[in-house]
Amino acid sequence: MANIFNTIKGLITSARIATGAETLGESQHKVAEGVNIILPALLAEMLKRHDSKEIEEVLHEAEHQKLYDDYDRIWRGSGIENHINVGERMENRLLSPHDVSFNEAVGKKVGIATEHADRLTNWISATIAGWVAGQIKEGKSYKTILGELSKEKGFLKEHISAEIIKLLGLEHALGIAAPAHKAVHHRDETVIEVVPGRVGKDGKKRCGLCWLWWLLGILLLALILFLCFRSCCRKGDIKTHETVTEIRTVHRAPAFEAVPMTLPDGTKITMYTGNLEEAIKAFLDSDKFKNATDAELRTVWFEFSDIDFEHNSSTELMDGSQDRLVGLVKLLKNYPNERIRIGAFADKTGTRAVNYAISLKRAETVKATLEAVGFPSTHISIEGFGEQFATVPEAASDAQRAPDRDIAMRFTK
Repeated sequence: MANIFNTIKGLITSARIATGAETLGESQHKVAEGVNIILPALLAEMLKRHDSKEIEEVLHEAEHQKLYDDYDRIWRGSGIENHINVGERMENRLLSPHDVSFNEAVGKKVGIATEHADRLTNWISATIAGWVAGQIKEGKSYKTILGELSKEKGFLKEHISAEIIKLLGLEHALGIAAPAHKAVHHRDETVIEVVPGRVGKDGKKRCGLCWLWWLLGILLLALILFLCFRSCCRKGDIKTHETVTEIRTVHRAPAFEAVPMTLPDGTKITMYTGNLEEAIKAFLDSDKFKNATDAELRTVWFEFSDIDFEHNSSTELMDGSQDRLVGLVKLLKNYPNERIRIGAFADKTGTRAVNYAISLKRAETVKATLEAVGFPSTHISIEGFGEQFATVPEAASDAQRAPDRDIAMRFTK
């Protein structure tokens, strides 16, 4: 029976490579060479992140979209379709935070542009997700598939360069043991020295204190399990990486009039008539919200057109943006049981991986700002969408692309 690597590689046929090469404007030889670098690295990352719930969420999405029924659509045309969202999410879940440096390394090695390496990684990620989803549909568990893949560690190791192994930190996942070292101090410098084991009369290495290391290892494992259990109990059912695949209704901010208002708890705020505060309050007070399921809440987002970041920054808010968030917290404190999800978006400049990272960082910044002004962190989750919903061409001016760099919010159950 063919191993997993060869089975998935068999799905990337010469015809699909030709289609991808034509889309990218690169030679088929370079695309095929890129496949040989990217595919084993992604499979090794699956082993490395074996217990990732985020990856399993992407696989369920791939199964829902039935990617296993038509792999041609992954490689066909420009790739701007729903299935590529699966590839993008799979790529981000597997490679983050090394996705940018990985694609740069692949591009340099193969001789293609970094953004083309990113797109190729995207397609291969979608192909992997489709194949695994197909196996799950046939009754295999993800855990079983990882167990089978684990038997291919030696094979994968032979197909991944030492540079990529080091870049992604795959040594442990591939069973590559590092030599023991100790730091020996000589005056003002530190020298790294390999420590050999003690040698017995029979010429074999001995370790007189091995039993102590085993005992310490067992105690450390018990401590880790205890801390993980306690952490899980505290977190409850809070979801910080929920997969969101649709946005239907977005409340945008039209011209507004400032109206003083006193909230039920006596807090005085300025309610902007025709603006988001009014829309949010009206929504929270409505039967539509009170009776909505979580799936229905996914379709109602509130867009903050006046929460902006400094140019080329994902951590520095522009003047006035923090005041807006302070006002939002004052309103939300009157609904203490409600949870929110912050979504951040990017325009089409840069690669998918970079745009995803920027949008996620911006969502984290907004979350941190809300926490700093009094909103509980346990009631906030975030999502970076990258350029997924961007509509303005990359060649447009910065001002024209500004609407694609939005911050939005929705409620969750």
